[in-house]
Amino acid sequence: MLEGLENTSRLGISREKEETSSISDSFAEIETHLSPSLSNKLKGIAQTHRLTLNTILQGMWGLLLSRYTGSRDVVFGVTVSGRAMDLEGIESMVGLFINTLPLRLKVDSSKPILDYLRSVQSTQTDLSAFEHSRLSDVQKWSGLPSGQALLESILVFENYHIDQSLNEEGSATFRMSNVQSVERTNFPLAFYVTPGECVHMRFVFQTSQLRYEAMERVMDQALHLLEEIVKGIQSPVSLVSLMSPEKSLEMLEKWNQSHANYDVDLCVHDRFQVQALKTPNRLALISGEEQWTYGELNDRSNQLAHYLQKQGVQPETLVGLYVNRSPNMLVGLLGILKMGAAYLPMDPSFPANRLSMMLEDSATPLILSESGLVNQLPPTESTIIKLDEVTQSIAAEPVTPVQAESFPEQSAYVIFTSGSTGRPKGVQIPHRALTNFLISFQTEPGLVPEDVLVAVTTLSFDIAALELFLPLITGARLVLADREVS
Repeated sequence: MLEGLENTSRLGISREKEETSSISDSFAEIETHLSPSLSNKLKGIAQTHRLTLNTILQGMWGLLLSRYTGSRDVVFGVTVSGRAMDLEGIESMVGLFINTLPLRLKVDSSKPILDYLRSVQSTQTDLSAFEHSRLSDVQKWSGLPSGQALLESILVFENYHIDQSLNEEGSATFRMSNVQSVERTNFPLAFYVTPGECVHMRFVFQTSQLRYEAMERVMDQALHLLEEIVKGIQSPVSLVSLMSPEKSLEMLEKWNQSHANYDVDLCVHDRFQVQALKTPNRLALISGEEQWTYGELNDRSNQLAHYLQKQGVQPETLVGLYVNRSPNMLVGLLGILKMGAAYLPMDPSFPANRLSMMLEDSATPLILSESGLVNQLPPTESTIIKLDEVTQSIAAEPVTPVQAESFPEQSAYVIFTSGSTGRPKGVQIPHRALTNFLISFQTEPGLVPEDVLVAVTTLSFDIAALELFLPLITGARLVLADREVS
């Protein structure tokens, strides 16, 4: 039954390990009663289709686990009475025979719900042949690595109750009242179901592993799944939803009302220029011993844009930037963007074969670099400009803005994926995405002109755009940490 099982079926909502170490191990409970109407409908379905109420609850829990784990193959614990009717004298034996076993379900989304529930009942029947197997033995048979738990959750269907007659007044000399029980298991989550006029459901869970509010959501979803089963027993499993239409509307629309009013046509370099014209003497950049004002950074990036224009750079040309972490890096970025071009960040610490792949894949016609770095570049047909050797030529250019237009749909930069899932891919990031990203962070968590932001991230990682540009469009101060400090 357990052959080929690869993982424990976890809800995936457990606390992080760092968090669990600081929380004392205790238990919490969440309980609810199904309405009389829903309880009767579930019992009616069970009777009509020769199922048990236990089967329907197990099927629901398997389906919920499947949705949470993203797997069609799920396993959870179920309790068996251990009181096989063919065992001689079982009806007069006193004691607890209950045992916990793993129920492994295959959730086929194409099947009707009824067929799925019938397969659950068939699997449960097959499991009864092993009801006296010790769980510790089953754990070994599962093939899971030593130390990996077989079960995270168990479903306990409490079909044995204190006889109600014991609570009633009568001629009996012995009567029990106010019966309560406290049940704890060594599993992170135990799901108890008690049949009755109103079916009772209860979660008992370890608070060091699972959060109360997360389990409240799971309980709501379990209730909704039961309603879905009642509503469409012949419907395909794939159509069953974890959420009500009202909840879906809240999550997909109400909570997603993220529209913000801002000038989408104003690109990041335009926003920097607006800020520079407004506060030209404010300190914009600190890099080692160097300090640049907004006015100085704006003038030098304008000069570079004019210089690039003379080198044949046009709007949407991709320009490689292979420089050390210095003011030249900021001038290079802003100058490229002001020309309407896009930049390709090339980290000098990258291996030559990765740089070679990036240049080949992107067909970058021009690279801005420095004398001390060009020898590290792999062979390339791209034109290489050493910024430190053309300083005077750039300084001779006008400080006025270059006449080049940028549009929200144009690429601001191209960044390559890590390649962990195959060949690295160059992703074109449009200005509208970069602007939206920056304005969003400018609002929440927020940045103001009095702030100082230290940039430590490599230019070849997306977060570098946040660190470098956000303070410059806000009027804040940017401290550029060199590679050694980073």
